[in-house]
Amino acid sequence: MKGVILNGIALTFLLASSSAIAKVEDKARIKCHIALLGGAEIIHYKIMPAHQGVNYFDKLKKSKRITNKRNSERIFDVFECVSFGKDFTNPKANELESSLPK
Repeated sequence: MKGVILNGIALTFLLASSSAIAKVEDKARIKCHIALLGGAEIIHYKIMPAHQGVNYFDKLKKSKRITNKRNSERIFDVFECVSFGKDFTNPKANELESSLPK
């Protein structure tokens, strides 16, 4: 009987720890190549819940505004959004990203 109770407690801790790990991994890390209203092009980085990451490109296109720290910038166009580990398909965006400090 004690063994069953101890196994139940151990299983509970195991499930709790795996759900905590799953919550950490449920983040979408996205970078987007964006043209601002003044003509400048930037790489915009965003970390958000995974379910919102799928539609982030469309959200940027509709909102036409991004917020960086304390100021808000107006978007002229959003060219492409990819996850952090991937390269952009546009060579100009890859060149812009490589010029940024790491």
